[in-house]
Amino acid sequence: MPDSKFIKSAGAMLRETRESKGISLEEASRATHIHVNVLKKIEADDFSSIGTVYAKGFLKIYAEFLGLDKSDIVERFAGAVPASQRTRAVQKVIIPGTTSPSAEKNLFSSALESVVSVIKKIDMKIIVIVVLCVVVFWGFRALWRVVARRDARKPAAQVRLSEKPRTVTEKKSVVEPKKKAASAAPEKTVVSAPVPVVAEKVVLVVRARAKTWLQVKVDGRVVFQSVLARGAAESWTAAKKIEMVIGNAGAVELELNGRILERIGRPGQTLKHVVVTRDGLTVNK
Repeated sequence: MPDSKFIKSAGAMLRETRESKGISLEEASRATHIHVNVLKKIEADDFSSIGTVYAKGFLKIYAEFLGLDKSDIVERFAGAVPASQRTRAVQKVIIPGTTSPSAEKNLFSSALESVVSVIKKIDMKIIVIVVLCVVVFWGFRALWRVVARRDARKPAAQVRLSEKPRTVTEKKSVVEPKKKAASAAPEKTVVSAPVPVVAEKVVLVVRARAKTWLQVKVDGRVVFQSVLARGAAESWTAAKKIEMVIGNAGAVELELNGRILERIGRPGQTLKHVVVTRDGLTVNK
C-alpha cells in the first residue's frame, strides 16, 4: 500500500464503525441501496473493479449512513489507492450481482451441460409444451405492455371532454318541454359547468444507449441507484416529480408521458440534478 498520512484506510474505518454499531452487511446494503458484494470490496479496500467516480460515490453514501465524515473517507481512499489502479478502474465498472467474463463463461458452460443432460432425459412432447407455454406467456406480456403504454399516453382530460357534450344535450332535452308548457315564462339558458382538468401523473421511461450510473427519486424517495446496462430500460410513475442523478448524460433517452425528449447532455457528462415534472424537464448542471 502506498505511503499515506492516515493510519487506517477508508475500508478499515468503514468496517470498524459498522461492526462497532452492530450493523450487518445486509442491513447496510438495504439502507444504502449498495450491493453486499460492493460493500465487501469497499471494506477490503479492493477498488480494482470499481471506477473512481463510482467508488467515491459509494464511499460518500456509506460514510453518511455510518455517521462518518464523507470528505475524510474520500481523502483516505485517494491516499490509499495507487494512481495506476485508479486509472485501470475507470475503464472497468462493476455491476452489482455480476461476475467476471471468465467466470461467466465457466458458469454458462456448466449450465449448458446441465441443461443438455436434463433434456436428454425428458420426453420431447413435454419440451414442446413448455416452449409453447413460454412463448404464449411472453406474447401476452408484450401485448399487455403495449396496451398499458397506449392508455397512459391518452390524456384523461380528453376523455372528460368527449363525455361532457352528451350531458349538456340531456339537460337541454329536459328543459325544452318546460318552455312549451309555459310560454309566458321567461326563457331559460342552460350553462354547462367548466370541465375540470384532471392532472396527469409523471410517467418517465429511461432507455440506456450505453452503460451509465443512475439514481432516481420518485416524490422525494430513492427508488433506484445502480448501473443501467446498455440496451436496458426502466420506467417510473410519480404524482408530482422525479429527480435524477445521471453519470453519463449522453447515453440516456428520456420519454415523458409518451413524448421523447431531446438529449440533455454529452457522452460522459455527469448531471447531478435533473428534475422531471408534468410541465417538463429542467437540468441544473
